[in-house]
Amino acid sequence: MKARTALLSAALSASLALPAGATSRDVVIEVRDDAGRPVVQARVLIAADESDAVGVTDASGRVTLRTQSSQLQIVVDKDGRQAEVRSTAEHVSVRLQGGAR
Repeated sequence: MKARTALLSAALSASLALPAGATSRDVVIEVRDDAGRPVVQARVLIAADESDAVGVTDASGRVTLRTQSSQLQIVVDKDGRQAEVRSTAEHVSVRLQGGAR
């Protein structure tokens, strides 16, 4: 019974975290270094009021994240280097200073 109650509580909490009727959208984030090369395995975060989305860039320096926010605050981190941008676009390019590593 405890496990069932905990499961129902977790499901209810998750459903309350999303605004009713909110629509989500995919945002493609492309991370490049100073020379325009893709940055692989960079951690990407979309910080939003509703909920955060986190992912890691692929071999082309891209990651697709789903969000419900129209105002995006995107934070990219790789090997201690960090970049932050704000955008409303569905395709966002981020320049990470210091090389592809």
